[in-house]
Amino acid sequence: LPKKNPKPPRRNTATPGITSAIPGATDYPLTPTQTLAALTEASTKNENVIRMETDRGMEALRMLQLEEADRAFRVVYELKGDAYCWQAGVVMFYL
Repeated sequence: LPKKNPKPPRRNTATPGITSAIPGATDYPLTPTQTLAALTEASTKNENVIRMETDRGMEALRMLQLEEADRAFRVVYELKGDAYCWQAGVVMFYL
């Protein structure tokens, strides 16, 4: 069977994590540490505690430390009663 001609090379393609998908757009460096520092600085104390406790609860859940995860998620709900964290429901189900 004869081979079909390959497709012509693509132009203006993005490289994930390096270039923008939009031609002509400005590409900014990916700096997670700086982004987290800026987010922490711009957030209120409660928002930072909520983020920290959510992370602590998620890590405890990954390690199957359900009591620790429950304590962390309870802090989140004390500070923000309408927080949506389905992982907290999973922890409550298994406790």
